[in-house]
Amino acid sequence: KHKRNGMTVKRIKTISLLCFLFTCAFALPVQSQTTPPIMTNPVNVDACGLPASHTRLTSAATVTTFNMTADCTFSSSAVPDNDAFLFLISGEFTINGNGYSIIGPSNAFAIFVTGSSSVLNMNNVVIRQAGTATRAPIQIQSGATFNGRDITFSGNVGYSAFTASSGASVSIERAQFLNNASPASNGQGSAMTVISGATVDISNSVFRGNAGQDHVVVARGDGTILQLFDCPAFTDNLKADGSPAENYIAASDAIVSILGCKGKTKKKTPRLTSTPRPPAVTCLDLQTSSDIRIRATNGLGSGVQCQRLDGGGIGIQSIIDAGFIDAVDVWGYVEQGVEVCFPQAGRIIFLDALTIPRAMSPLESYGVNGMTCVWIESPGSLVLLPAD
Repeated sequence: KHKRNGMTVKRIKTISLLCFLFTCAFALPVQSQTTPPIMTNPVNVDACGLPASHTRLTSAATVTTFNMTADCTFSSSAVPDNDAFLFLISGEFTINGNGYSIIGPSNAFAIFVTGSSSVLNMNNVVIRQAGTATRAPIQIQSGATFNGRDITFSGNVGYSAFTASSGASVSIERAQFLNNASPASNGQGSAMTVISGATVDISNSVFRGNAGQDHVVVARGDGTILQLFDCPAFTDNLKADGSPAENYIAASDAIVSILGCKGKTKKKTPRLTSTPRPPAVTCLDLQTSSDIRIRATNGLGSGVQCQRLDGGGIGIQSIIDAGFIDAVDVWGYVEQGVEVCFPQAGRIIFLDALTIPRAMSPLESYGVNGMTCVWIESPGSLVLLPAD
């Protein structure tokens, strides 16, 4: 062995290696323990049907569809402030809410979708108790796409209940914004904010009981387009001082179009809708104008919607040929529990709105004061057929 200043070469190499490792230990950045994992093989799905932990999703994920089986609560302690519980970076994902709620977190985004290759499809879900003064419960940005159906934003406290920005593309069929409270004087919409070239189309929307801002909906920025179809319903929305809030404002070359209101339609960039719907808040009208009886757990003004169907609305030839007696389509806030009673005797078929095409299944009916009744907690069409 060769010696150098009383130490062997072997000892010098050993000491050098230890020094190198010691130096690296301090030189390398410490990874945050709260950095969300990249979900490429999402085995950590909670019993409610969504990921169990603070998660990022990419196009490499092997599971892209999540079916909720219970309410999912996103703990604030599990999410870094101003981050998101579910962070979609790329790829297409679907959340089937099945009438359940996504609850919280109260210190961050619940869902954040970004990037032109990111697509989130979401249906039949309630978003509640989420957001902060600077973060919406759901934000779609940077060219991402959001497709929604039967989405309810209820009781959130945040920047806005829903935000789209930076070229995002959003389409929602049947949306409710109920009792959301945005912090005062942040200049956003208490229910929704659309900015920076985003395009948002929403049909059959209800905005009720939202508070904290001068406007319920805010759109601003060159290239920003917001279209509310089928005559949106704005009721009981308040400013921070308790006075009535304005429905919407379009600023800085943004375009807001309110379509489908007879006699007072402001129409810009019209489009054809594939599924025409009546104005919002319709179950009471149907009950008043017919012998059909409807009851909702939280009342007929809670956001559940109803429409009587003819053969064309049913759209299934075998049911039409069977000589259906009556039919009603029920959507909106159905997960609260809705009872529909037909005045005639017969059997009832359910056409599930959560499947394409609509799955057909018989429902167990019961009699109430000589009527044929069913109880549902999911949107769809109820068709009364002659008894076997």
